[in-house]
Amino acid sequence: MSKMKNFFSKTKAEQISKNIRFNSIASVLEDLKPKFTQANEAYKFQSYERELTRLYAEGTPLVTMSYNAFGRAKRDNYYFGSGSDSDYKNFGKIILQEPNNLEGVYLNLLKDLVTFHAASRTNFNIKSFDYLKEYPKEAIKELLPSLTYGLKYAGIIENSLQLFVAFFIWHQDVLNLDDVTSELHIVLDELISKDELSKLLYELINFHIDLNKILEIDENNLRTLDIESLSIYSYLNKIPRDSRFQIGTLVNRFLSKSSIGAFEAPYRSLRSHSSLQNLNLIDDQNFESNEKLTILSKIHQEQNNLEIRVDKRLTNNVVEPWFFEELWDFLIKERWINHSSHKNLKSKISQCIALFISAMPDMEKNWYHKLFSGFEQVAIPNRHDPYKGLHHSQIRPIFKLLQNVCEIDDTKFYTVGKESRVKFILNGNQYQATSTDGFGYAINGALNKILFEEKVPYQLVALERKVFLEDSEAYQQRHVLIITLVTEEEYKLYQGQFLKQDITGFATGESNAQKFIKNIESEKDNVRVKSNLDAVDLENDMRFKDFKPVIEKSDKKESWKKFLIHCLSHPLDKKAGKTWTKTLNEITRVIDSAELANGLSHFLSYCVKKDEWFLDEEKVSCLTGMAFAAILTNNPGTNVWIELLIKKCYKKVKGGAFRAKTGAVVLEYLAAEGSIESYTILGNLKAKATYNPFIKALNTRMNKFTNLLKEYTQEQLEDVVIPNFSLNEDYFRTQTIGDYQAKLSLEDYKTVLTFEKEGKTVKSVPKILREHHKGEVDELKAIGKGITESLKGQSNRIEKSWLSLRSWSFEDWNKYLIRNNFMKYQIEKLIWTVEDGHGIHNVLFHKSSFKNAVGEIVTLSAPSKVSLWHPATSTVEEVEHWRSFIFENRIKQPFKQAYREVYKLTPAEENTEDHSNRFLGQTLNGNTLYALGKGRMWTMSYEEAPYIKLPNLNLAGWLGVSGGVLYSTPTTEDVRFYKLKTYSKSKQIDYSEKVALNEIPEIIFSEVFRDIDLFVAVANFYIDPYLPTNTQDELLVRNWNSQNFGEKSKTPIATIRKQLLQKIIPMTNIAKQCSFIDNALVVEGQLKTYKINLGSGNILMEPNDQYLCIVPGSTAKEEKKVWLPFSEGDKVLMVILSKAFLLAKDDKITDSSILRQINAT
Repeated sequence: MSKMKNFFSKTKAEQISKNIRFNSIASVLEDLKPKFTQANEAYKFQSYERELTRLYAEGTPLVTMSYNAFGRAKRDNYYFGSGSDSDYKNFGKIILQEPNNLEGVYLNLLKDLVTFHAASRTNFNIKSFDYLKEYPKEAIKELLPSLTYGLKYAGIIENSLQLFVAFFIWHQDVLNLDDVTSELHIVLDELISKDELSKLLYELINFHIDLNKILEIDENNLRTLDIESLSIYSYLNKIPRDSRFQIGTLVNRFLSKSSIGAFEAPYRSLRSHSSLQNLNLIDDQNFESNEKLTILSKIHQEQNNLEIRVDKRLTNNVVEPWFFEELWDFLIKERWINHSSHKNLKSKISQCIALFISAMPDMEKNWYHKLFSGFEQVAIPNRHDPYKGLHHSQIRPIFKLLQNVCEIDDTKFYTVGKESRVKFILNGNQYQATSTDGFGYAINGALNKILFEEKVPYQLVALERKVFLEDSEAYQQRHVLIITLVTEEEYKLYQGQFLKQDITGFATGESNAQKFIKNIESEKDNVRVKSNLDAVDLENDMRFKDFKPVIEKSDKKESWKKFLIHCLSHPLDKKAGKTWTKTLNEITRVIDSAELANGLSHFLSYCVKKDEWFLDEEKVSCLTGMAFAAILTNNPGTNVWIELLIKKCYKKVKGGAFRAKTGAVVLEYLAAEGSIESYTILGNLKAKATYNPFIKALNTRMNKFTNLLKEYTQEQLEDVVIPNFSLNEDYFRTQTIGDYQAKLSLEDYKTVLTFEKEGKTVKSVPKILREHHKGEVDELKAIGKGITESLKGQSNRIEKSWLSLRSWSFEDWNKYLIRNNFMKYQIEKLIWTVEDGHGIHNVLFHKSSFKNAVGEIVTLSAPSKVSLWHPATSTVEEVEHWRSFIFENRIKQPFKQAYREVYKLTPAEENTEDHSNRFLGQTLNGNTLYALGKGRMWTMSYEEAPYIKLPNLNLAGWLGVSGGVLYSTPTTEDVRFYKLKTYSKSKQIDYSEKVALNEIPEIIFSEVFRDIDLFVAVANFYIDPYLPTNTQDELLVRNWNSQNFGEKSKTPIATIRKQLLQKIIPMTNIAKQCSFIDNALVVEGQLKTYKINLGSGNILMEPNDQYLCIVPGSTAKEEKKVWLPFSEGDKVLMVILSKAFLLAKDDKITDSSILRQINAT
């Protein structure tokens, strides 16, 4: 009980200590705020405030942290923990402005600042520490541990030497040499323990050379810095004796350089220094002459030159056991790192090993012969995922082993999903084996079972060999598996040395040991590999069972089988050659073109839906061959599936695209075919693509359609190739399937498929069609899916036309957009700016007539140019008229146009001229920002600030952020625009040419700022609805309230929501309970009154503005019935509506988490 009491007392005391520390830092930050403002650093203060509050709330002094914890603290606190030299210098100067206050938490804050500053590994500049000259004299010695901790963490000797010496110079009136050298030796102890020996002398010499320049000290101060007194070089005595040769050879390397003059003075100084007289490096007189160092170095190299040492053993005809082990380790190392420069050496090593083995007893000799016969150097590609099993190059040596004891005729290696497989013929019988473990020997069990069944008296076993390799990590231990064959007698004899094995058993029969054991130097036969092992077996082969209905009813069965076999031989992830293509044409020529197209549609529709056809390498080859044949047919029915195949290949999955290499081959085939139909496929894909590598791949191939691009620009060509999907003027198409009339119609930007027979219409596919017309129904469904996706893609393309300020000739606009019923569906719902002989008109093509914002018909006279209207170019009055017209006529636009947020240049931005501070100081979730930017054509990287290139206008929009983007919480800075310049045929940002904000076109300014506002709103660190209920951090809660309910929530999009809700709410059954106050929708519930913020969607309850946390998903569904004037919904608007419907009937709420909050106030 007393122990428990003590525990609680201790915990309580720690909590009180943390609270005191937190409260203290809060008051200190309050004092520092005006000083930051005065120093023009106010925009960074918010970040410092947030980070320091979080850091000090933990209550753990930095110098007591482990290195791992300290590293996390640096990463989590970007400004304070990982700032620039100038940041630290400026912060230090601000704190030191009031020397009288430097006690308690002020002093702790400064100590922590110095710790982080000293821990900086990059951009180390000794001058940036000169704020420490003003450090209070009485606290100087207390600062040394903080300095030491930071330098130990940084691990850079030269930095440590520079800073300690500078610190001593600045404060030599209160410090003595013992104070400094004791701390310096602590740092050097740490660094030597980190294997920094090879860097030590280099940095000592550099320090000696640069000291005068770096510290800008005069000759009088040099006397104070007496090297012997400071005992820096004497520290070399601590270096372990077996490492001292490194020091000598390092000096020799300095002296052998062409710039020897630069090192001569410090070298002589170092060589003659009294502290080195007894160091005894290499030899008693090792610093006496450069010539001796050269000789010693040569001797050392000879001792470590393996080839020389191997030659010596071969000459003497003796190989020691320890040297044999070293050769073994060398071979293992070569197997892993795959050096190709040691062929001659390997031959000598083989002779050396044979020499060693020949001196062994017979049984032991046989053992080593077997062991090395299984050894093979294997190069495994870096990109290979070991979880997908053994790589083919790892499996092949096993089959070379098996060739010694049985007949292996043909072998085929391939992959299915996460399994590496091998097909082979052993002693005349065909087998298949699977490997599921790329780290070990999982295939052994399957092969051992086959060996037993075939009465081969051997089993495969694995031995583990622990070796030490001198690679990037010195003396790292590796576990290497060696696979070999053993007989039953040998297995029993050496069983203790094997790993746990999958041994089936040893077949009885005469041992073939003499055949198996070969001379170590002999060549093994290569495994014979065929591209295909078997013919197409429609009855039993699972790969082709779904192809059977097409082939069986054809009178060209054999041609179809030849076709499939030929497709199996298509090169994996490469284009086929002329011979392969010629054979393909010869096979397909005998099949009727319509039958070929229908068959290919059937095959591809099946394969595209099955992931295994993109994972099994054999099936991937077959699929690519079929896709090539489909492209050559140039049939609309097959083109649907080619498009879906490419789309699936470039589907984004963890680690990249699903099967980009296969997709790239099909894209190349389309580009080589060069027809407008092929370009149509690429155009459709590009309109829908959001994944940047996919867009880049499409652009590359689209640029290869040189004949078409001579006739059209790329923008025009993308209009020309838009399909109309055979839609009529009422936006549907019909098709007879069996006894049914299938109707595919476009409704609310989606397709609806129905089936009609004898006046009765159904939405589900009738059973008879599922059974007998599955292919036709699947094709129609695929077309429907293509229409929906293409509609969204074309909508995105039209919306993006604002970013290039694109215009159409009226003729092209009318021909390719209005007369195409597929495009007309959305074009007639958008507002357009048309130039004619009488001027400029903003019109909407409504009910076959052009109308203006007040619904009047506009007669155009010789219209010449058309562009997409943007509300930023019109008066507020006209925009209001358009919004009313759209709402009253129930026109649902494909994207926000009439109700689009508009961003205009403010007076403050006119004053700043070339940059905007509108979004300054917002803390964002970096990963969310990255995803949002990628989806909106912004270039996002790990560390660079986000930007968007507008190549047609030679402009780039740029959002400054402090800190990285991915895996970080960057803080927004200013927004700028730069010119683009052409470098090596590509347009890059010229950061030296900023563009004044008033020179940016209104539409571009508004669109770029709209994107940034979206980033700030959606990626905001303070968007978390649970934050105020999950933290006691007053500063975080204050910032959260400001973001969600304060001035920051009054955004342009909040204004649009208010205008919309003022029109929508009166149409609902909760209208009498709703009203608007400032930036909030007020809902009168049965239990409480609620204010829903129109910027954030969060709720406060009256009368005391208590926060009510309701997350989307626990709300009502009435909002889904509300009509909105745009297709691409505003998610927060829908959340606001759903919360309003829920809270209007708060007496019906059953969610306990919501009721608990309502009843608590």
